[in-house]
Amino acid sequence: MVTVSQTEDEIKIVIELTKVLNTKPVVIVNNNFIKFNCPPVYFESFLSGDVEENQSVCRLFKRQARIILRKKQPGVWTNILEKVPREEALKKKVELNDMIVERTKLEDKERHEQFDAAKKEKLRYQIDREMSIHDRVKDFKEASVATTISSEKAEAGNDLSDVKNTPAVSRNSMRQASDQKHRMFRYVPAAPLNETRKSGKIQISFSEYKAPTPKRESQNQPISNNNAAPNIQIY
Repeated sequence: MVTVSQTEDEIKIVIELTKVLNTKPVVIVNNNFIKFNCPPVYFESFLSGDVEENQSVCRLFKRQARIILRKKQPGVWTNILEKVPREEALKKKVELNDMIVERTKLEDKERHEQFDAAKKEKLRYQIDREMSIHDRVKDFKEASVATTISSEKAEAGNDLSDVKNTPAVSRNSMRQASDQKHRMFRYVPAAPLNETRKSGKIQISFSEYKAPTPKRESQNQPISNNNAAPNIQIY
């Protein structure tokens, strides 16, 4: 069931759905043509006036689809939907399909161009960022090398000025102190070890040791020979 209503600025088309939509419907809006396709629901019609394509809206609900079309020129139309002969309708549909195909190709081309431009811009940004990092590292290395060289030159100049300004007596004393220091830390070889003792012989003798203790009671009893052979007489 399709319900169509209008105001001075817009047209409202309500399409009742037989079941909950599981797929996205196809909605095509041209200047004076509208098409809604969502199997098993199909609706198309020509309009008696022109509408704005970019300002038209389609809202989907659980059992209903609402299409809002914005009129190019405000006013009340006598007939919202226009009846067109079959042959003329087929001809207009073919032209409309060709126009939609061309517009889709142009949109795809623009989308690809935008994607390529965004990709190139991203690559350019990454390259510029890496180059800037490389330049900063290079400048930092050059500055550190220049600072090190200048500090070494300054230290060498200070040492030379100190040596020139030092009197001869102090230089001689410094030389003697350095010689004495080297002499203090001179390597001294270890002293040789003494000779080892010769081997000798020692005689050891052990004395006899006795420790008498009282006898036990078991030692006073006679010893019985249990393992002796029995006295057997043979006749």
